[in-house]
Amino acid sequence: MRIALLGAGRIGTLHGRLVAEQQDVDEVIVYDVIAASAAQAAAAIGGRVAVTPEEAIAAADGVLIAASTNMHATLVSQAIDAGKPIFVEKPLAFDLEETVALVAKAEAAGAVIQVGFQRRFDPAYVEAKRLLDSGELGTLYMVRLIAHDHTPRPMPTSRSQGACSGTRRSTTSTPCAG
Repeated sequence: MRIALLGAGRIGTLHGRLVAEQQDVDEVIVYDVIAASAAQAAAAIGGRVAVTPEEAIAAADGVLIAASTNMHATLVSQAIDAGKPIFVEKPLAFDLEETVALVAKAEAAGAVIQVGFQRRFDPAYVEAKRLLDSGELGTLYMVRLIAHDHTPRPMPTSRSQGACSGTRRSTTSTPCAG
């Protein structure tokens, strides 16, 4: 199976490594708006670089989207049009209107989409769930699970490179506005 990885930042690189380790994955095709990031991620996981997201999607059997939030809806829509199963980091789209439209498109196309959920497959969370289900923890009255990045995110060198979290909608020609 070939997987298109769209977005090779911090979380995209993590997803790329995890996907590349799967027995059924033969190739990871990496695209990022920052070509050097795509090349670095591809080299780290034995993948190859795509020049455009369309190229990556066309070459893949499935699509993993970990790009900036402001690109999620566009990339999901392209993958739906290509008939590919999709995993997209949360959120599905930038705002409610985009989300509703994208869900309608996905349902009409019968698309297979999974939206990432924080820590669902994290080994420590999986183990906590196993301990709870097995009864080894006894009676559980409260759970507080917190995760923080161990190091701060790197600062982007240029907002025009798309190196932002996508938490603000751009009102300029750049993907992110500060």
